Amino acid sequence: AFSRRGVAFCSGSLFSTLGADDLEPAWHEATTFEAAQAALDDPRALAAALRRHPTVVNARNPVSHESLLQFAVRKKTYHCVDVLLRAACSVGLLTDTNGTDAIAAALEHGRKDLLPPLLDLATSALERSPLSAGVLRGVQAAVAERYPDVYLQFLGRCFLVPDPQALPG
Repeated sequence: AFSRRGVAFCSGSLFSTLGADDLEPAWHEATTFEAAQAALDDPRALAAALRRHPTVVNARNPVSHESLLQFAVRKKTYHCVDVLLRAACSVGLLTDTNGTDAIAAALEHGRKDLLPPLLDLATSALERSPLSAGVLRGVQAAVAERYPDVYLQFLGRCFLVPDPQALPG
């Protein structure tokens, strides 16, 4: 349930409330993965959760370790994933217990529309830290083979350093 005062989430024996009230719980509490997952179905609830706790985009399923972003890639609309990618925090391409991240999930589920923003996310992570290269290394060949047009567009957007020895002037 979503109102002007807050969000209430109930699933089985799990009950979470977040809101602007004098009584506990309040917005300073972290949103559970299950509540965040349910918020994906309501744009207002998702916006409220991301406004208060933008890092919820990196929340993980406690069993499978699937991230909220990865779940959205598998099950939700392009718009929903786009909202998560624009969260006001560093968005991670976290792997689940099977070693799958959001890019691999997009490939596995034929979500060609989501590959450009996810590849751009991986590139921006690489610009911040070279340790992020493993994410791209693991999926580049699969993207190039399955969606060569997306891969060529991705290469055109990449930050490439000209090498005079490779391309003599």
